[in-house]
Amino acid sequence: MKEKLFNILRRVAKVSIEEVNEESSPDTIDSWDSLTHINLILAIEEEFEVNFSHDQIARMQSFKSIVECLNENL
Repeated sequence: MKEKLFNILRRVAKVSIEEVNEESSPDTIDSWDSLTHINLILAIEEEFEVNFSHDQIARMQSFKSIVECLNENL
């Protein structure tokens, strides 16, 4: 699952795989802005066939929190 998430984040944020790790967040990836965040959420929902709540989307401000929210929906 994490490898899929790394690839989604890399693709959506348009960064190299070396720039993505478990500590990734908008603070560490310059291109992770509000639009990228929405596109990231949509890509994850599509890939994993889940729907996140508004509260979960607001919490998803780092790779770790994305994993936590995704686990809540699987």
